Amino acid sequence: MVQLQQQTKTIFQDAVSSHNAGLLTEAAQGYQRVLQDDPMNADALHLLGVLLGQSGDTKAGVSLINQAVEVRPNFPQAFSNLGLLLQNAGEIDQAILAYSRAVRLNPSDAKACNNLAICFSDLGRIDSAIGALKKGIATGAKSEALYDNACRFLKRQNNFSACIKMADAGLRHFPEHARLWSHRADACFALGRFDEAWEAYSWRNRNPENPNTVPSYPIPYWQGEDLSDLSILVWTEQGPGETFLFSSMLNEIIAAAKKCTLITTARLRPILARSFPNADVFDGDAYRVTSDTADVQSSLIDLSRWLRRSWSDFPTLPPHIKPDPVRVSKSQQLSGLKNGNPPTVGVAWNSLNVTNASLKSLSLEALHPILSVPGVKFVSLQYGDTDAEINQFKTLTGIDIGCELGIDPVADLEGHLAQIATLDLVISTSNTTVHGAAAQGIPTWVLLPHTLGEGLYWPWFVNLTTSPWYPSVQLYRQDTQGDWSAPVHQTAIDLAHWSAKKGAQFDLDEHRKALAATIRTLPPL
Repeated sequence: MVQLQQQTKTIFQDAVSSHNAGLLTEAAQGYQRVLQDDPMNADALHLLGVLLGQSGDTKAGVSLINQAVEVRPNFPQAFSNLGLLLQNAGEIDQAILAYSRAVRLNPSDAKACNNLAICFSDLGRIDSAIGALKKGIATGAKSEALYDNACRFLKRQNNFSACIKMADAGLRHFPEHARLWSHRADACFALGRFDEAWEAYSWRNRNPENPNTVPSYPIPYWQGEDLSDLSILVWTEQGPGETFLFSSMLNEIIAAAKKCTLITTARLRPILARSFPNADVFDGDAYRVTSDTADVQSSLIDLSRWLRRSWSDFPTLPPHIKPDPVRVSKSQQLSGLKNGNPPTVGVAWNSLNVTNASLKSLSLEALHPILSVPGVKFVSLQYGDTDAEINQFKTLTGIDIGCELGIDPVADLEGHLAQIATLDLVISTSNTTVHGAAAQGIPTWVLLPHTLGEGLYWPWFVNLTTSPWYPSVQLYRQDTQGDWSAPVHQTAIDLAHWSAKKGAQFDLDEHRKALAATIRTLPPL
């Protein structure tokens, strides 16, 4: 008997080793042999269930783990893995029950606490999610994820003071955790605590999710000192949208410095050279920076650290990005845009941001209330292959939006800016189109997600309906994360008023009734 038990134990240990090595077939055979000798072996039932779940047979995996916890009711790891299988299968309520049992049995199981919180958040129960994370933290569990998600959910509640405290608590354990610094920066920006915000935001380049590379130029960094006797090298750090946004500060730097040299990308160089003729603008791939190039350097974004330290530091500025006048003239000739009858509105609805595109994007169908406003000609400014989506929307609604010029905004940024310059208004989610329009002074209405760091970029701040960066921008925000109905509805109402002021002839009250009917029939997003 003892020999049989030892043999079973050896088979089980070999199966676990195979499982850890990713040899699932061998592991499954081992667990099954153990169960042939000992059908009530809770460990083998549990791990075979985990293995089947990993292999895609969730139903069988759940069944086996349930058998394991019947044999051993005080089995926290089994309840945790049961929760994971149920969560992956979309059985969120059942997953919550399993994770809750795991946490009761082992309060310091940080993974179970974190997964429980995510399940609560999936159901919109943010208070419960934060509570689960705080309980895990209170046990002394040293988990970056607990602090990370707690900050994320506190931001979803717009509880920025609590977010800062949570980030600080996490940073005491994980002082170089880039996402905790990012949460702290977001919260400080929201509260207008700009000096703290800029210090925390300086950690962005250590974030593994940040695709940008910081150049290593042999020049000291500008620390806000007087530039009247100094030359400064400024380099762009992120994409076109961020460059258009933060270049709103360049004229201040050019006026303050003895000389300003700007390093950017090849496709942005002609745009910035035209827009800032008093700066020397170079393509960074074709220009060699030396210690003699300038006295000090700064990224374009980090200029804000010294120029935007309080709300009062945001001046009302004129448009600062200049489109190519030849391309603008050509766009007007080819399309007949901006002839005032009817007013022309450019629309974009998707973001291609690699980290949070889905949170910043919506479908054409979701924009139906806006696109059904009469007296307006709509033009697509959306980058990417959208022909099928536009054609399908036209078939379903009879509404035609198109890009007569056939411009690819990614490949032809100059053409994109020129097309925008011909429009009367732009309506878009937060993407490059918005910044290209707003930086030219085109009236721009932006549909924004709810939560900082979850689709909402910090320069849009929170609770504002206008932008301190762009005088021509109006902001329409989600009331809750993921729900576009409120901003879309309000934008449609405002567009109807705007169109009426432009001279379109229609009954505004009748349009309101039609708009309400349209919104009631929209499918859930």
